[in-house]
Amino acid sequence: MPRKSVLSRLSLVALTAALVAGSWVAAFLSVRELPPALEAVPGTSIDLGTVLQGSVATTRITLRNRSGYPLEIIRIVNSCGCSAAVPEKNQLAPGESTSLEASFEAGALRGDILLRVVVVYRMRQPSESRVGRLDLMLRASVDPDYLLTAEALTFHEGVAETESVLVTANRLERLEVIDAYCTHKAFRAELKRAGAAVPIQYRVDVGFTAENWTPDSRRAELMIRTNSQAARLAQVTLDVKRTAVGESNGLRD
Repeated sequence: MPRKSVLSRLSLVALTAALVAGSWVAAFLSVRELPPALEAVPGTSIDLGTVLQGSVATTRITLRNRSGYPLEIIRIVNSCGCSAAVPEKNQLAPGESTSLEASFEAGALRGDILLRVVVVYRMRQPSESRVGRLDLMLRASVDPDYLLTAEALTFHEGVAETESVLVTANRLERLEVIDAYCTHKAFRAELKRAGAAVPIQYRVDVGFTAENWTPDSRRAELMIRTNSQAARLAQVTLDVKRTAVGESNGLRD
C-alpha cells in the first residue's frame, strides 16, 4: 500500500477518534454543568438603589423550581450580618414558585455595598437527592449622615508627620463632632471646626510621634465621635509603613 495512502488512513482514524473524544468531553461537561434547578426571576443581581444610613431596605425575589422534581430550600447563607433572607415557603413542587424577602440594614455602613445571599436547596430525584445552590448578589449605595475625606491615613516609621481628615455634613445638616481620639499613644488627634462654612465641616489633624511606635505595635485607629444617630462613631485606620532604604533623620526622598 502506498505510504501516502497509509498516512491518509491514519489521519482519518485520528480525526475520527478526536471527534468522538471531543463529543464525549462535551457531553460530560454538559452533564457536570447543568443549570441550577432553582432560578431567580428576573435574575440573580438585585439593585437596592440608594439606602439612607441607619435605615433598612427590603426587596422581594421570586424563586422558581425549574426542575421536574420536588425541591426543598434547606438553608440560606448571608455574607454579612447586616442582611437577611426568608422564603415564603421551603417546599416547591415542579414548576412552582415562591417569594424570598431579602433585607439589608445599612447601620453605620457607607458607600457602595455588595452582599451575597446563597440559597441552598435539595432536589429529590427518584434514585437520589441532589444538593445545589443559587447565588444572589444584592447591591446598595449607602448615603451617609456625614462624609469623610479618608478611610485611612498613612504614616512612615521614623518620620514625624501630620495628616488630616475632613468631616463634612451630608444628610445630617446640624452635624456636630464631639471629640476625636487615637487608640495608640504614638498618635495625637486635634479637632478643629472649619469656620462657619456651609455645609458644616470639621478637621481632625493627626500627629505621629515616631519614637512611640515600635515594630510590634498593633494597628491604630482614629475615632471620631459625632451626634449622628446612625453612625455615632467613625473609624479611620492609621497605617504605619516601614521606612524605605535611604530615608533617615525624618527626611524622605
